[in-house]
Amino acid sequence: MFSKVERSTSFLDVVNQIINAIAHGELLPGAPLPPERKLSEIFAVSRSVVREAISALSLLGVVERRWGKGNFISENINISVISNSVKYLVFYKEQEVRDLLEARKAIECELVYLAATRRTNEHLKALEKALNEYNSCSWRSPKKVDFDLQFHIKIAEAANSKILEALQKVLSRKYFEIMRVGVYLEDAMKKAEQEHQAIFEAIKEKNAHKAVKVMEKHIVQLENRFIKHLEDIKKKDAVT
Repeated sequence: MFSKVERSTSFLDVVNQIINAIAHGELLPGAPLPPERKLSEIFAVSRSVVREAISALSLLGVVERRWGKGNFISENINISVISNSVKYLVFYKEQEVRDLLEARKAIECELVYLAATRRTNEHLKALEKALNEYNSCSWRSPKKVDFDLQFHIKIAEAANSKILEALQKVLSRKYFEIMRVGVYLEDAMKKAEQEHQAIFEAIKEKNAHKAVKVMEKHIVQLENRFIKHLEDIKKKDAVT
């Protein structure tokens, strides 16, 4: 069903093979995917490439992540759309991604403003612990995204706004999947670590306006990296 990919650095090769397997009925809706380790061996690529491919498929609604159980082909797949190229799906999702990040910016900026205003010493300790765990984790580790999410969750808790916190939780799983697709790279992580530190310092200083400014920059940087990644895919598609 699958074969080694020619360019081991391209997650799109992995994505296309999985989509082709679905289109040809070799992978049925609801079927489990092999573990990342096994896929890495089958495709002869690194696990980070497999992980990026699975995240892209999850973002596009092709794969469902069931925590603790593995990855499964979505039950609600339009095969006629899937049989087209992955580029079409990426383009189709671009506006959805923009809308999602726009919503995130509105919610997270308000949360960080409130956190800087309302945080207690206990909140600050929890936030610092989350920041240290994030900073000490290698950018290559899949746990890096999870620690990133925890840092933002601690900000929401410090904001002491239950409705905004609930909205953040609804959106968080989706937009952190975005981060795994082409934007969670070494250079980007160094910038993100600096931005997280600046957010923490602003909350510590109870400087709400500074906290909002840094948070907004943090989210815009993510959006720019993701959109650039989509543009790179378009360029590659144009010359192939």
